[in-house]
Amino acid sequence: MARLQADPSFLDSRSTLEVVLILGLVAIAAVAVAVLAFRLRSRWLLAATLVLGVVQFFGPFGFTSVALLVTCALFPAAVWRSRRVLLGVRTGSTLWVWLLLALAVWQAIAVLWSEKLGSAAYPVIFAGAALTVFLLARDVIAHDADGLPWAIAVVAPLILVSALAVVAFRLFPGLEAHYLLSHTATLFTEPDVVRITEDEVLLAGDPVGQQGLFYDITVRPGAAGGMFAEILATTDPTGFQNVLAPDKSGGFFLNGNTAALFFAITACVAAWAALSARRRALHLVTLVASLVAVVATGSKTALALLIALPVAALFIAFWVRRPRLGTIIAAVIAVGVAAAVAVVARVAPGAFHEGTLGDRLVLWRVVADAFPGRWFEGFGFGHWRNHIVAVWGHYFPDVATQTWPPHNLFLQAWVDAGIVALLLTIALVAVPLVASVLRIAEARRGALLAAPTLRAGIVFVGLAWVLLHGLADTTTFLGDNHTAPFVAVLTALALMPTRTDQPRATEGSA
Repeated sequence: MARLQADPSFLDSRSTLEVVLILGLVAIAAVAVAVLAFRLRSRWLLAATLVLGVVQFFGPFGFTSVALLVTCALFPAAVWRSRRVLLGVRTGSTLWVWLLLALAVWQAIAVLWSEKLGSAAYPVIFAGAALTVFLLARDVIAHDADGLPWAIAVVAPLILVSALAVVAFRLFPGLEAHYLLSHTATLFTEPDVVRITEDEVLLAGDPVGQQGLFYDITVRPGAAGGMFAEILATTDPTGFQNVLAPDKSGGFFLNGNTAALFFAITACVAAWAALSARRRALHLVTLVASLVAVVATGSKTALALLIALPVAALFIAFWVRRPRLGTIIAAVIAVGVAAAVAVVARVAPGAFHEGTLGDRLVLWRVVADAFPGRWFEGFGFGHWRNHIVAVWGHYFPDVATQTWPPHNLFLQAWVDAGIVALLLTIALVAVPLVASVLRIAEARRGALLAAPTLRAGIVFVGLAWVLLHGLADTTTFLGDNHTAPFVAVLTALALMPTRTDQPRATEGSA
C-alpha cells in the first residue's frame, strides 16, 4: 500500500511563537476591517468581495486565502444591515441564510471526527464568506438600484485580465509554464501550484500519442513505454494538474475545468448587468471575454453546457407560456435521450466506463461501498485521503496511486461531514435553483426575449452550471474560492422578493 505524504498544516509547520504572532496580526486586521465596514456603503463592500474573489491572495493558511478572511471580516456589517430581514421576514433568502448557517455550524461540529482542526476550518470560513457576500448583495439589490451593476463594473477589469491570461496561455504554453513556476503564482493560484516542478512541465509538453503526458493519468503502466511507464507504475500518491496538458489552459487556475466554470459564472453576471443598467459596453466586453476564455480553457464539458443551458433556459421560458406543448416536447426529448443512451450502452457497452467518466464512476463506487459503515458521520475532513490511498489498488489496479476526491459535490459533502451536511447541501442547491425557475415563470406575461425573462434565464443558467459542473468535479455548491462570491450574487438575485423585476431605486445602504 502506498504511504500517504500528508500536507503539513499551518499549525504543524510553524513554531508556537510564529502561530501566535500570525494569528494575532490576523485578528487585529480583521477587527480593523470589521470596524471600517460599518462606515462604507454596501455597494463598496460588495465590489471589494468580488475583487477579492478574483485575486484571492493565497498565503500561509493554504486554501483559506486572504480574500476569504477579509470577506469574513465584513460579516458583522452584513448581518447588521440585514437584521430586519433575517429576524422579521420569512422569504426564500432568509431560508437560504439559515440553511448556510446550519451547514457552517455542522461542519464545525464535524471537527470532532476530522483529521485536524485546520481540515474543517476552511469549509466553515468558506461558508461564512459566501454568506457575507449573499447578505451584502441582497442589501444592495433591495436598496441601491445601480449598486450591483456598479460593483460588477468595478471587478470587470480583473476579469478581463484573467480571461486574457487564459487565452495567452493557450496560445503560448511556455508562458503558462513560466507563470506556474514563478513566485507570483503562489499568490494568485491554488496552493498546490508549489508542487509543480520544472521536470513535470517539460515532460507534459512532450506529446504522447497526440496527448499531453499527464492528460490521461489513468493509462496503465507500459501503455506509453519508457519514462512514462515508470512514472505511471509508481506507487507514490500523485496528483498532476490538467493545465499541464497542451490542449488545456487555466490562466490563474490549476484546473482548466474550474477555470471554465469561473468564466461561465462571470459571463452570466456580466450578461445580467448588461441588461440591467448603464455601462453596458463594459459589461458586454466582459461577457464576450469570459465566453472566449471558457472556450480557450479546453474544457469539453463547458462547451456542452455553453450550448445546452441557454437552450434549457429558453425552453423553460417557452414552457411556462405554453405548458401543454412544452410538456409534450419535454417528453419527446426525454424519450429521445433515454433511447440514445440505451443504444450507446448496447452498441458500445464500455463507453460509459472509459476515460474520465469511467474513473468518476469508480470513485463514486468507492464512496457507495463505504456508506453503510459510516452513513451518519461520513469520513470527517481530511480522512478521505487516507481511505482512497488504502483502497486504491482494489478499485484501480495497475494505475498510479492518486489522492482524488470523490468528484461530486454531494458525495464530497457526505465524505467531509456526513448525512446532515449532505441534506443541507441538497437544500442549499435546490432552493435558489427552484427560485430561479419561478423567476422565469413570473416573467411569462412579457415577450419571450424581453429583458425580465432574459435576466431570470441568465440567473438560472449560472446556478445550473455550478450544479452540473459539481456533479462530476471537485467544486462545491458555490464552486471554488473564485466563483463563490459571484454565485452568491446570482443566488441573491434568484431569492429576492418578486414584487418587481428591477430593484427599488432608493437611497443607498449606509
